[in-house]
Parts: sequence; C-alpha cells; structure tokens
Amino acid sequence: MSGSIGTRDITAPGVRIPTVLAAVFFVVCTLQVTAEELGLRTGANATARYELEIQPQPLGAALQEFAKQSGIQIIFFSKLTDGHEAPALSGKYTPETALNALLQGTGLTFHQIDSKTIQVEPKTSLPRAANPPPTGTTLQQTSYEAHPMQLAVRDTGPSSSSPAGSEVPESDASVGPERSQKVEKSTEELNVITVTGSRIITENVRSPTPITSVDVGEIAMTTPSDTADALNKLPDIIGGRTPRTQGNGSTNNGGNVLSLRNFGPSRTLVLLDGHRVAPSNQDGTVNIDILPQMLMSRVDIVTGGASAIYGSDAVAGVVNFVLDKKFTGLTVKADVGESKYHDGSEYQLGAAWGTALFDGRGHIEASARYRHQDLIPISARPYGADGQAWLLAGNGSPTNPYVNVPYSRVFNSGQFGNVQCGKACPYNNYTFNQPGILSPMVHGIPTGTANLESGGDGSYVKYGTFRSGLAAKDVFTRFSYDLTDTTNWYVQGTWAEAENTSNWINWVVSPSVSRPNTLFANNPFLAPVTQQQLGSNIVCGTPGADGWRCLPAAPATSPQTGSKPPAPPTTPYFSAPSYIWNKVDGQNVNIGNRLYRTLSDEKTWNAETGLTGNLGNWDWDVF
Repeated sequence: MSGSIGTRDITAPGVRIPTVLAAVFFVVCTLQVTAEELGLRTGANATARYELEIQPQPLGAALQEFAKQSGIQIIFFSKLTDGHEAPALSGKYTPETALNALLQGTGLTFHQIDSKTIQVEPKTSLPRAANPPPTGTTLQQTSYEAHPMQLAVRDTGPSSSSPAGSEVPESDASVGPERSQKVEKSTEELNVITVTGSRIITENVRSPTPITSVDVGEIAMTTPSDTADALNKLPDIIGGRTPRTQGNGSTNNGGNVLSLRNFGPSRTLVLLDGHRVAPSNQDGTVNIDILPQMLMSRVDIVTGGASAIYGSDAVAGVVNFVLDKKFTGLTVKADVGESKYHDGSEYQLGAAWGTALFDGRGHIEASARYRHQDLIPISARPYGADGQAWLLAGNGSPTNPYVNVPYSRVFNSGQFGNVQCGKACPYNNYTFNQPGILSPMVHGIPTGTANLESGGDGSYVKYGTFRSGLAAKDVFTRFSYDLTDTTNWYVQGTWAEAENTSNWINWVVSPSVSRPNTLFANNPFLAPVTQQQLGSNIVCGTPGADGWRCLPAAPATSPQTGSKPPAPPTTPYFSAPSYIWNKVDGQNVNIGNRLYRTLSDEKTWNAETGLTGNLGNWDWDVF
C-alpha cells in the first residue's frame, strides 16, 4: 500500500508533526492488514455454528452442499477443485472449522469477502474477488438487493506496487515469451468460475424472465440413470408424463414428457440449443427420451411464462437442452441396476466422441445410446399387491382434504358387475359373486371422492402397470466449421426411437349413459331363479312392466328404409357395468395374455444446418 501526505514543517519540543502522522499512518495500515489476515475470525458469522450433513464426494460438490446448508456464498474456480475429494462432515461446525476440514490436504485455503461471502483460493497468491474490483478482466457483474458485487480476475502482469522502471530479473527475461504464454494459458483456463448458493444467479441479470440452469454432470451424481429421471425430481417440473404414468394408448403416457408447474405438457415448450424440437407424440408434445443426452452440457429452464416470444405452447415456460458443441475425447457410459424388490431391471450403454479439425477451426462430434428398462406390474408393489390398490381421495379443501385410501374400490362398477334393472326391480346394486347368481353388493367405507370406497365389492385394477417398459435408442452427429472469426457453419442430424409398453386395464363394461350395456333378463347364462328376479316373467308394453327397463316400441315405418322394422323383445333388460373383469373364462386375465396391452413406438429423425455468429454485441442464428 502506498500514499503521500502533504505537511508543513512545524516543530514542537521534541516532536515533529510529519513523524507523528507517519506513525499514525503506519499503525492504521498495519491494523488494516491484520484485520484482513484474520479472515473469518473477524466476520459477523465467525462464531455461528451450522448443523451440517455432507457426504464424502468431490470437493466442488461438497462446497456447493456447504453453501446450501449454511446459507454462505462460496466462490471458487472450478479448475482448482477438480481431482480433489472432500471428507464427510456430520454435526455442528463453524464456517472456519468446516472449510478447514473440507480443504485439508488440497493446497487450498479461503478468504472472507464479507459476512456472507467466502472465496476459496490456493495457499499461494491468487487474485481475489473484491469490491471495488482490482484492475483486471471482469468476468461477471451481478447484484443482490442493493449491494453490488463484481467477480474479477486480476491481470497477471507485474505487480502494480513494483517501482516504476524496475527491471525484470535476468532469469525471467530469458524466457519471457514462453512464460507469458503460460501465464495467458493459465488465466484462460481459470476464467470460468463456479458460484454456489442463491445470492448470485449468473444468467438472470441478462434475462427478462427467471432461469434455472441445471448442469448435466452435477445431476448425474444424484441420478446417474437418465437426465429425464433427474429433471422429474425438480420442484418446477410436475404434472407431466413418466414411465409411471399410465393411459389407454391414445397418447404416449409411458414416455418422459415434461410439464412446468402442472400447466400440462402442451403448455411447456422443449428446445434443443434454442431451436424447437419437432413433436414426437400425437398430441404435439415431445418425448425427451429421443434427445441426444450423451452430449448434453446443461438444461436451462425458463420458469416464467414465455408465450410472448414463443407462443401459447410456452405459457408455462421453456425447457432448453444445451449441447456441448466443443466436446473433445471419448466418453463411454454403461450401467445396470434393479429395484430393491429385485425387479424392474434396467441397463444403459452409450458413447460420445468428439475432436477438433483443421487447426481448431472445425469440430466433429457424435454420440449413440441404448437404454432398456423392464415393465413393473402394480401387483409387484406392496400398495398394489393382494388387492390393496392405494389411491388418493379428496380435493385438498379444509372440509375434504387429500387422504391415501387403502383397498380402494369403485362402487358403481362392481368387480363382477353392478346390476341396474329399473326402479320397480328390487335387485339394483346386486352383483354376480357367483356365475349367474345374484348377491347384494357390500359397501366399503366412504371417502371424499364419489363412488370411491375403501373395501367392499367395488372394482379395482388388479393387473395394471406400476412402471412402463422402455427401450430407447438415439444416434446423433454434428460438424461445425468457423468460416470467419465471427461466423460458424454447422450441420447436424439425429435419429431416435422410443418404445413404451404397459398393461392398461383388462375389460370394461362402462356405466356411462353414452355407452350403455344391455343384457336381457332371459339370458341363458343366468340361473333360472336369477332370470325371474330380473323380470323374465314381465311382458314389456303391459301395465305390469311399469318401472322395469324395456326397449321402446318400434315405429310403424323405419325413417331410413321406409320398411316396417321387427318388433323389439318384450323381455326387460338390465345393465351390469363392471370396470374391471380380472377373470375371463374362469381364469385370471394375466394368464394367456388376455390383458389390454398398450404399445407406443416413436421414431423420429431430424437434419439441420445453419449459421451462427455475432455482430458487435449482437448474437445471430440462421437455420
């Protein structure tokens, strides 16, 4: 630190004023340096103790977890933490003791910027983030509330405190150009920093809407199976479709289709490098299993509505998958696993390769992946085995809160039919617990949802699917070339197939008025006593038939053909809606492949070429 003080030479007995001022100046400077060296010991939160639970993991991830649990902002260069492992921490720690434990043996130390911000750095000298920043290259400017902060890298030239005109030592001068190149390379390699915590969000300062940026490598640490599985864990993504979503085959309910904030997949736009992905489902949505996940670098989620830019399919927001367009080297991924119930086996094999061409002006990369997972029937889980059939009932209101209902049954569609034979018939809400023999249906315990009861003779899905089977394949390749320093040309292509398989419901006789089912009382499969109970001795069109279910009389002349139609049967009819028939011909429907099986097989290919570049502060993209 240097400075100058203007004084007049005023003499007092035994004391000179310049000497006193110089002494005061020296003491102040000394106190300032000492306070800075104390680091965390002088911070407002130095003595605060935080309950920490950090597992053994790479150092970068451990620092991010520390920031999350303590609420303290951590700034570090990602290159410094690569290759270092952090030990486990469990218990209450001060920030100083926790960081000392995490950084032990790494050659790194830490420096407190303010009461809630700490920078990790080598024990040897490295430029520190400060406010105001030192002279150097500003990496990024952000703000939190009214407290501005800049993160900077100081120029690595001669120290500003060196006397003007001082000479470079001969040993340094002899290798000046080589040393300069090494310094520049080092600076270039360290100019990407990682900021943890929530006080500084790197892209929001330039974005008109909030952005959540998810690093694919980081989420792979917690969810190594698939990027789609990891994204479905995010709180913003809810209400979409996954392999655990079942349907009747009219849409691909077994695929991975994203939905932001439960607005529905049709209101969530999916992009690949900022370009729309062509729909892969018949309802216009995108199954993200078809995207080249081996070359993904991150996923940007615009959590605010973006319909003003993209249209109504982005009302809920945008999910943008960003490729690593400069991937170099070879990566091979292989994994296999199963559930804790020793079923649901899944395996995955993938590879990605990339290299620079034409002295770095060109680049080519390619990837391929195959992923398989077995179908899991609902009966293979405790909440679906032995007729348990747990369902969610209620509407979430104070008077009808959500509750989980065991042994759920749909009463108006009995397991073996729910007889409806007219108001004059005394056998409404009877069922066929024995073939052809009527018996009264037993009610279960009512719930907050109409026709849903816990227990009783209602119906349930016995042979449905807990998780769909999946077979996904994708191949991708991309070539790019720098036409000029500011213009890049690229061409890329992808082919993908995703096949989903599930067991939906077995057989349905609908209770809906729009889809009536009709059985006559004299049906030969009914026992004679049952035929009489259901009105086989009643003659339609007579006074005794009032209140029974009879077909209307035929018109004298058909309006379509002009001929006289045959007379309708004079025997009353009944309906017996059954939501699920779990037996056919006396056998369980899972025997002999009598299940209603849905299959979705999606194939997609895409070819794209375009130009990207910049003009001053403007980036442009034509494709």
